[in-house]
Amino acid sequence: MIYIKAKLNRDVEIKVDLYGDEFRSFCPKCAKEFDISIEEVADLVKDGRDLAGTAIYCLECSSKVNQNV
Repeated sequence: MIYIKAKLNRDVEIKVDLYGDEFRSFCPKCAKEFDISIEEVADLVKDGRDLAGTAIYCLECSSKVNQNV
């Protein structure tokens, strides 16, 4: 089981189970929320990235960014 655990205060902690089709992100450029696959998440971790500081662009914005490179 993969889950997220958050401590709300000294006495309250929550755990939320994660399933492969529940990973979501939002685009740092347009703020659109979208699905990402667990494979994409695994690739980020494998590359040594900190998920909290990782920006994933939506398809439309990433196309625009790649055109400007």
